[in-house]
Amino acid sequence: MFYATGDVSIFSVLVPADVMTAASNALQIPPFTVDKSGRWEDTEVYTSRCLGLEFMFCVVRLATADREESEYGLSIFTTAGFHYDGTEREIDAAPYCAFLMRSDPRLRASADMASDGKSN
Repeated sequence: MFYATGDVSIFSVLVPADVMTAASNALQIPPFTVDKSGRWEDTEVYTSRCLGLEFMFCVVRLATADREESEYGLSIFTTAGFHYDGTEREIDAAPYCAFLMRSDPRLRASADMASDGKSN
């Protein structure tokens, strides 16, 4: 059994709604919608579900006079319910998702970027 997880940092000059649209188009998933489940406190999270995966998008930091790009976060989780018995193998979906998002030149995406926008 396998399950997928991952975290992607996205940097862009676009406003949040346009980043969500660009990301969902690049990943070829349904549009993001506001998550109203109550799972998140003090953070507006947007979700999209496709093929047993949940994609969660949020704003990390908006652009300022000192920083022209805003930072966004995308997390990926398996939603398919199965019994975990310890034999499962994790698939890190972040590098693949970042690769797909980089097909849009307006997005700078990485599975391993620090919050200052520089690769680790």
